[in-house]
Formats: sequence, C-alpha cells, structure tokens
Amino acid sequence: MSRVVIEIIFTRSGQPRPYADSIYEGTIVFSNYWDSSTGEREGAWDPDVAVVKETVQLYLHRFTEPRMAMEPWLDLLEKVDRGRWHVRVIAPYLD
Repeated sequence: MSRVVIEIIFTRSGQPRPYADSIYEGTIVFSNYWDSSTGEREGAWDPDVAVVKETVQLYLHRFTEPRMAMEPWLDLLEKVDRGRWHVRVIAPYLD
C-alpha cells in the first residue's frame, strides 16, 4: 500500500496594492510513501507537469490555458527539486 502527501506552502495571495493584478504564488511539495516488510519508506515518484497543473487548479487558483484575455493565467511553473514545484498564477484586475 502506498500514500501520497501534497503540501502547499503559500508565499503570497491577493492584490499587492489597489488596482493591481492579484498574484497567487506558492510551493507545492509531493511526497509518497510505500509499505515494505521493514516499515514505511519514502518512494521515488516524481509528478509530471500535467499532475502539477491539475493540483494548482484544485488547490492554489484556477487558470485558463492557453492564456485568454481577462482570465487568470499560469505565470510560473518551475521544478525546484524532485517532487517540489514553484508556481505563480496571476489574475488580472477587473473593474
């Protein structure tokens, strides 16, 4: 049996000043564990870009792809380490 733990560390969320675009930024950490005969051990699963984008849509902020006018977009999707991604979604200011 195995399990996956998804940890989301929010760096910033919202408007930095009045009339500015909203910025949703954070780090997503994926950890997986499996049971062996000697106890629980960390696995080597590394999610691909599609899994990370779906996780961002579910837990950080929704975005459209491809980028569309007046809709939030994925500004940054950077792999930091195995199972660790830095992401940023920008939502335009709409008056």
